[in-house]
Amino acid sequence: QLSEGVHEMRIKGAGHGSRNEVGQKHWSDDETSIQGAAYSTSTINTYEDLTPYFNVIAKKMSADWQELATNLGLPWDQIRKVKIQHSDPYSCCQEILDQWRYNHDRQATVDALIKAVKTTGNQDVAEKLEAVAIGEDVDLNAEDELKPYFDLIAKEMPADWSQLAVSLDVPFARIRAVKQENQDCWTCCYQILERWRSYNGRKATKEGLIKAVKETGHEVTMAGK
Repeated sequence: QLSEGVHEMRIKGAGHGSRNEVGQKHWSDDETSIQGAAYSTSTINTYEDLTPYFNVIAKKMSADWQELATNLGLPWDQIRKVKIQHSDPYSCCQEILDQWRYNHDRQATVDALIKAVKTTGNQDVAEKLEAVAIGEDVDLNAEDELKPYFDLIAKEMPADWSQLAVSLDVPFARIRAVKQENQDCWTCCYQILERWRSYNGRKATKEGLIKAVKETGHEVTMAGK
């Protein structure tokens, strides 16, 4: 059973190669629920004020830490030092956020942070930050209704990942970057799906995903729903 009410899902198509096991790296930290807190851009400059926002960012978009650092105005030599000193993206992301807060003092505001996140294309993360800002609680481990679809698509049609990316309107520059950074089709497919969700936030729906899959010549079949 892939998710509540979905007992079976299959993709019918050209019969390309598949991957039997779907393994996704999950960051293991204690921050699984972020308590919302209203903010004022004129006073946000303390560790306590920005920590909930930093937790969301590090948990959800650490892979884009270098682009975020650039958008936050950190100089390249400082970014390069962080990359040398830290071995994993999560630690790098935490470090550049702390350095940005230290360097900019009262200019390190929630508004500036959200703007920088949006510039990276991570609309879904920006929406979570906005939810925290208005006092909503954000559960970082909430059930992901798209994950079963991502798992299935990456398993059953990885060879068509670039065609799927075009159907999902993923920018060509991102498609090219994914291709350069990864050698296997499964990883490329999963990253494209994650990037599509990041770009679209709440607009990334399973209906839109199913439509894009059909445009590649495949068909998503769900039974028991």
